[in-house]
Amino acid sequence: MIKNKKRTMLLNSGTKTLYVSDLDGTLLGSDQKTSEYTNRIINRLVENGMLFSYATARSYYTAHKVTEGMTAAFPTVLYNGVFVQENVTREMLITNFFEREEAFDLIRELADSDVHCIVYGFVDGKEKFSYVRSKINAATADFVTSRNNDVRNRPVESVRDLLQGKPFYLTCIDKPSKLMPFYEKYKDINHCVYSRDIYSGEQWLEIMPKDASKANAVRKLAELLGCERIVAFGDGINDIDLFEIADEAYAVENAVPELKKIATAVIGSNDNDGVVKQLYKMHCASIIGSIVNVTVHRPMGSFHPKHRDIFYPINYGYVEGIKAPDGEWQDAYILGVDKPVERFTGKVIAVIHRIDDIEDKWVVCPERMSFGRADIHEQTEFQEKFFKTEIIFLT
Repeated sequence: MIKNKKRTMLLNSGTKTLYVSDLDGTLLGSDQKTSEYTNRIINRLVENGMLFSYATARSYYTAHKVTEGMTAAFPTVLYNGVFVQENVTREMLITNFFEREEAFDLIRELADSDVHCIVYGFVDGKEKFSYVRSKINAATADFVTSRNNDVRNRPVESVRDLLQGKPFYLTCIDKPSKLMPFYEKYKDINHCVYSRDIYSGEQWLEIMPKDASKANAVRKLAELLGCERIVAFGDGINDIDLFEIADEAYAVENAVPELKKIATAVIGSNDNDGVVKQLYKMHCASIIGSIVNVTVHRPMGSFHPKHRDIFYPINYGYVEGIKAPDGEWQDAYILGVDKPVERFTGKVIAVIHRIDDIEDKWVVCPERMSFGRADIHEQTEFQEKFFKTEIIFLT
């Protein structure tokens, strides 16, 4: 039975957390790639120490292609949990393979029922996907044609040729009436995913080793990293097992109703960068409430040294020891102080997130004071009016 995930959040607990997102329909937009904004924020968060991964049915090759702007190093869960692989070094951290005879018997049984699958495996030590060129149906042909330039593409002449190498994944694309009997037969023997492809609308049956699943791979990865908590993001039926093991689970706005029902909350859609916006709010939660020392280099009543049309009606400075993405110390606005000061110690109450810039600004005030969104906007607009911003609070 699936538990509802609407539980208390522990964002400021200091607990080591692994954040995991599905790719297609979740982190990827409808154009099947990550946005420049998503890439920039993921890179920034990982470089700042966030433990992030994505979990996908895709291979390293196709996942890397659609996330090519993500240059930070982090582990990835591939082939629905068959492999966990570092995205930069390509080091394999976790692997799952079929027993050879088990896979070969299954391939033969499928072929005897006129279901001709794509077999993923290692042949002569190299990763390949193989299929009988003369037997595959139109939907499968469309899929392999879309990967004509893929170095793994290995068309073969007979079913016997499929029975080579070290298999780890089978993909069947066919009519539900042909695939459903195999799903019912093997769902308790192997790990099976029976779903419609979100792009083509075709019915898929994916069969993999019993222990290979997103949930198992993420659980093992969390153990490897020493994480006590898991926060998950998804959109589809095949993310339910991941949501079941997560401490918090967020469904994007475009997710299926079954996933929304068990989610901690529903966030923005995949086409609106919903995942990274939620991740960034979680990152800000570790900052807001902190007591910091601000060195003021642009006091109240001064002008910007280069842009003389910018007048500072409030004190503005930096938090020494905290590096911002531009390589300088973290900038901070000081509210609630009515005279110029050289130094100030106060509480971070909000983060002004610049969506169209690499810098963000912290908002600091005396410990026992507070300011609302409208107050912060009004007092910082003299400089923030030049950017597209979001004021992030703890709620």
